[in-house]
Amino acid sequence: MANYGTADPALGADQALTVIEAATLRRIGSFAPTHRVSPGDRQQRSHGHFAGFSGDGTTIAFVDLGEDALFELPVRDPTAPIRRIDFPAGAGPRHLVASPGAGRRYVALELAGAVALLGPTGVADLVGLGGQPSGIRCSADGRFLYVALRQLDQIAVLAVRDDGRVEPVQFASCGGSTPRDLVISTTGNTMFVANQDSNGLAALSVDVATGMLGAVRANLALGAPSSIVIVGVSS
Repeated sequence: MANYGTADPALGADQALTVIEAATLRRIGSFAPTHRVSPGDRQQRSHGHFAGFSGDGTTIAFVDLGEDALFELPVRDPTAPIRRIDFPAGAGPRHLVASPGAGRRYVALELAGAVALLGPTGVADLVGLGGQPSGIRCSADGRFLYVALRQLDQIAVLAVRDDGRVEPVQFASCGGSTPRDLVISTTGNTMFVANQDSNGLAALSVDVATGMLGAVRANLALGAPSSIVIVGVSS
């Protein structure tokens, strides 16, 4: 569990990451990074924004906006990072996604308005997009990357090259205001966007062959949606 704000004071420290066993809700461990001074207004302390398990479930990737870093930690003992990847000061990393098959990892940098490609030893490439990126997803075939741009009310479509580097090929309307998250249907032909400030969930058409986004298919009124998970939906 990534803790963006202050954790339970009873812990005695401001833990940025807490690992809880699902079956028992027992706390396995917690992690609080050593603070790295960064220039952003929201970087005066740790701000955990994303935590995800590795494919084999043994490690956690933890993205910390306040520390300008990604940490890799063992699940059973998250107190000692296996690896730390630093981003440029003030970049503000927010969310991480791994491409299917190739296993490449991309991070949305909220404060820098960019996307980073991670290599074996750190950041391999940066692509500027602007617009305060939030949600980031890969197409099922790994050929396209999609990034929600909150300040622009757009979804950036990026083509993934053979070497993993990306280049923007489209900036499409998100179908509302302030897109916080996005997911792609299992069939690949629909994208759902959580538009926080327009209080709606937009469904956009996706051309599976070209990766391009098309018209808004539908819009469902919701109160300030911020995150989406697809469960048992086939279209």
